[in-house]
Amino acid sequence: MNRIILQHTRGTTKEDFIQNKYTSWAEQEKYENIWKESIGDIVLLVEGGTIFAITTIENIEYNYESFPKYPLRYYWNDNIQFVNIPLADFNEIIGYDRNYTRIKYHPIKKEFLEQGLDFLSKYIQKPYDENEDAQYQEDIQKIKHVEIKEDKPIIKKSVRKKQNENCYPRSPYIAKIALQQANFKCELDENHTTFISRFSEQNFTEAHHLIPISFHEEFNYDLDVPANIVSLCPNCHRLIHYGCQDDILNALAVLYKKRKERLKKVQLTITLDELQYLYNLDNKTLDDE
Repeated sequence: MNRIILQHTRGTTKEDFIQNKYTSWAEQEKYENIWKESIGDIVLLVEGGTIFAITTIENIEYNYESFPKYPLRYYWNDNIQFVNIPLADFNEIIGYDRNYTRIKYHPIKKEFLEQGLDFLSKYIQKPYDENEDAQYQEDIQKIKHVEIKEDKPIIKKSVRKKQNENCYPRSPYIAKIALQQANFKCELDENHTTFISRFSEQNFTEAHHLIPISFHEEFNYDLDVPANIVSLCPNCHRLIHYGCQDDILNALAVLYKKRKERLKKVQLTITLDELQYLYNLDNKTLDDE
């Protein structure tokens, strides 16, 4: 990743702009070297005064026949994270005028890159690491019967650094409490049976932090508490990470309704809209009750 690109929709609707998955730019060959270095750059998709999505450049190609004046075309990948960031807030961080806007492809200046990445870090969710999670789930399974305690707020633990990345604290013991509280049933649908775990001798389910653990630093109290950990069958767990947007929204609504009051008890007050925002989904209005 070399740059942060501000890319405006230029009058196209957000839906059409995303569906096209590319945009064309650069009427002069002098831009060729810049473009060759663009793969992996962060792209901020902007409509009006709002950054509505974050993605990265996946591929660069020429298309002289269709766009003789704008032969360079870049494609972004499918891993689009939907956000709702006022452009004025971003501009202020990187030293631009709050109302500054550009119509075309616009890399921010190198001297502002660090501030821009810092600002965006809380919006860019850490990718789900299936290998890391598999070890976590195995560690949970190996723990025997645990004592269930009353929900109460816990002062959050410190974040550790691992190879220059934040390592958020997750206790298999705490997760085991959550699975046991759910009677080892899937909290999206109790009829989702899997197989009998040789460790617990119960229906196999996995632990998932409803408020993602990567937002640990955004809350005053610990996210690694049973009230914030749901028991899911492996299929529903993968749905939460890889499913279609509407399916994830429906799943979050079900889980949020079940956990809303328990989250309040541990000082993790959050609305359904705020929860879906953390999952980088479109900002739809859903019933909060």
